[in-house]
Amino acid sequence: MIANLAKMRTANKLIEFPAWIEQFLEIVTKLLKTDDISPRAIGILLLTGDSGIEEWIESKFGPGMLEQLKDLAQEYRKEEQASCSILFANLYNKKAEQIINAVQKVEPPIKNPFLMKFGDWCTQLSTGVPIAIAALYIMYLFIGSFGATLLVDTINGVIFEGYLIPWTTKLVSPIPSAFIRDMVVDPDFGILPTGVFLALGLVLPVLFCFYFAFGILEDSGYLSRLSILLDKVFQKMGLNGKGVIPLVMGFSCVTMAILTTRMLDTEKEKNIATFLLLLGMPCAPLLAVMFIILGKMPLSASITVFGLIFSQIIIAGMIVNKILPGRRIPLLMEIPPMRLPKPLQILKMSAAKTYFFMKEAVPVFIMASLVVFLFERMGGLAALERAAEPVIHGFMGLPVKSVQVFIKTLIRRESGATEIEHLSSIYDNVQLVVNLLVMTFLTPCMNAIIVLFKERGSRAAIAIMSTVMIYAILIGSMVNYTCRLLGVTFS
Repeated sequence: MIANLAKMRTANKLIEFPAWIEQFLEIVTKLLKTDDISPRAIGILLLTGDSGIEEWIESKFGPGMLEQLKDLAQEYRKEEQASCSILFANLYNKKAEQIINAVQKVEPPIKNPFLMKFGDWCTQLSTGVPIAIAALYIMYLFIGSFGATLLVDTINGVIFEGYLIPWTTKLVSPIPSAFIRDMVVDPDFGILPTGVFLALGLVLPVLFCFYFAFGILEDSGYLSRLSILLDKVFQKMGLNGKGVIPLVMGFSCVTMAILTTRMLDTEKEKNIATFLLLLGMPCAPLLAVMFIILGKMPLSASITVFGLIFSQIIIAGMIVNKILPGRRIPLLMEIPPMRLPKPLQILKMSAAKTYFFMKEAVPVFIMASLVVFLFERMGGLAALERAAEPVIHGFMGLPVKSVQVFIKTLIRRESGATEIEHLSSIYDNVQLVVNLLVMTFLTPCMNAIIVLFKERGSRAAIAIMSTVMIYAILIGSMVNYTCRLLGVTFS
């Protein structure tokens, strides 16, 4: 957009003022000889009684000139019965409308009888709930089975394991320093295997599938109807149906979703939505890796993970609604017409979103891998593992190496997610389920934390973060002990 500013064109026909205004502006132009502000602009502001321009005239030309112009403006204003401010607003709006009509073509929405009926079904409880479940299942098949299994296995097996990893290992082998070689290609902590290749091989394909599926739901007009369907449920959590949008956006990016809480009407609603986003929303990259890991396990593992995530969001929302003071605003929102999505447009938008995300995320993946590599070589990782062992291993039953997963999670959520996939061989299935839940409930990446403090303030941010971190440890421990007690293995 900025690059096109040089190509701006002046309208073929500027606004035509009534004759008495033009006459007044000509007089002002003759009286005021200045290059600071256009005399015509000064005249228009004088007619509207702008106090700022009156002060400027007095300081620039003296009180005598100001009084003369004010009297002149008062005399000419008698030509117009309505307020000059209203007159100018009408003239400008009319001209703006002419410009819009000249450059913009509006196509009325096609009223497809079936789509209109289907849109009504989406908002009714008896038909809307089955449609919502079907939509979620189709998304799971597309993102989980196609993206997280077929695409990821193909890209990793053919491109990375078949060509790139052997090629880069051979490329750095002449480097005399073992430290430098390990920093680049070490399979556990190297920048390329754990930073670049995991990001491109795991996150990128599933993230693109997610953005494409989410774009279809958004472009079709279904998300607004989902807001209506879930309005009564969200009322129990101190929100209205508009709260669906930030929470659904949390499946894309928690940081972005926190910013979208601005659309909510009251401070209570914003705090509740932010708390729920931080407590239990797996962002798209984390969701991508969750699909990959859970796809190799029985369906019961997926039901446990996502069942706990969704149920605790509802329960936590109800509890926070009772605790926080304030009120909820009834749902008022515009409902767009239901329409068939445009796949090509969504495809381009999904590619653009994926590109910009990876452009920002890959350097963070590299930084996280470098931090953990240096921390491990200095002995810090081993010391931290020993210090955290009572909580990590004792309470939650996780391998002590999970410390490096949580370190990367705090730097960037998807970086920690790829790390757990990298270390998955040292976990059993129960530990994988516990770790995925803890990562979901744990405080998200640094970007989200910064935005949290900016949007909600220090007091609310610290309270939310403390509650979420303690809850993550408790839920992880509870799931671990419950599974071990009941003999659940997810195998």
